[in-house]
Parts: sequence; structure tokens; C-alpha cells
Amino acid sequence: LVGAICAAPAVALAEWGILTADTPATAHPAFSDHLPNASQASTRVVCTGDGVITSRGPGTAFEFALAVVEELCGAEVAADVAVPMVLHDSWRAR
Repeated sequence: LVGAICAAPAVALAEWGILTADTPATAHPAFSDHLPNASQASTRVVCTGDGVITSRGPGTAFEFALAVVEELCGAEVAADVAVPMVLHDSWRAR
């Protein structure tokens, strides 16, 4: 499992060959066009797929963290973690 937030998906993961044109990914809007799948880069807050989790920026850190928990421990555990954090349910729509 590899994860990156903000510019890092484009600057690090793409540079290291971790992201391919088939990997669902997102990045900070200023860097989305540098992703291998730039024409399909998601505007979603968090993208998960192919063992990679990416997120758009610092303001999406909670959603990113919950995506990591979900990937490692399952959706039920992620929901259990989210509840005491008083997050609204929109984190599930990532």
C-alpha cells in the first residue's frame, strides 16, 4: 500500500513509476495535469486502486486517513473510527 497527498502523487509517485495511466489517482489541482492519467485525473477527494491511495490536499487528510484505515482494516472499522471524530458522512462519498 502506497499513499500520497497534494502534489506528491504527481511529483513523487508518478516520477517513481508507481502511478500508471491505469491507476485511479488524484492530486492537488495545480498538479493534476502532471499525473500519468491526466486526461482522466479524478476530481474526487480521495482515489483508491491498485494498492495506491491519493488525495487532493491537506484539507483532505481526514478522508485520506479513513481511506487508509478502510484499505487495511475494512469499511466497518473505518466507520467506527470516523464516528468519534464527528466527521460528517460525506467522507464515505470520496
